Amino acid sequence: MSAERCYRALLRAYPRDFRARYEREMLLTFQEYRRDAAGSAARFWAELLWDVARSAPALRLEAMRARWSVDLHFMEAAMKAMGILATLIGVLEVINSLIEGVAGWPHRDAPWTSSVVLGVLGGVVLMLAGIAMLRDRDRDRDRDRDRDGGRGTSRALALGATCLVAYALIAIIAPVMSGLGMLLGICFPIVLLAFLFWRRGRAPRVPGVA
Repeated sequence: MSAERCYRALLRAYPRDFRARYEREMLLTFQEYRRDAAGSAARFWAELLWDVARSAPALRLEAMRARWSVDLHFMEAAMKAMGILATLIGVLEVINSLIEGVAGWPHRDAPWTSSVVLGVLGGVVLMLAGIAMLRDRDRDRDRDRDRDGGRGTSRALALGATCLVAYALIAIIAPVMSGLGMLLGICFPIVLLAFLFWRRGRAPRVPGVA
């Protein structure tokens, strides 16, 4: 294997973005340094290996931290958007359930009353899920994200599941809600739970020293 190929192999210790930006210049520097180097080849390669071993891990760590920061900002933005959406839909579900309750009041019976109560409950817990997600961005984020994506995520998962169960029971007991209200009450919690499980699986980890 030629000396240049050996050096190219050593350069793989550096991050990919760093290599894409500086590999050509480093190869030219290597060629000049090798041509002008005095002393034995063993000393030349020992100094080269020491330089790579000293600089590559630090650059790898810096690249990992930069990637982690990008992932973190994306997760926070997505969490905020879903939290706001869950809160707004929860408010709409509470209002819709109360409107349905008032409109059907003369014909109330036990199943109908139960469905209205469940509709209000589902909306309230969806609001609480959204609030938990928004608070998760601002409190205890560093301590909790490394473990499970945040305590707010765990609370939102439980609350989102509760909302889904509430609207599933409405569909079984007495589907008195409007079609849009039932669609949001069942489909959005499913989307929310899928998002939260995805977020938990992709929760950024603070990189350690390489």
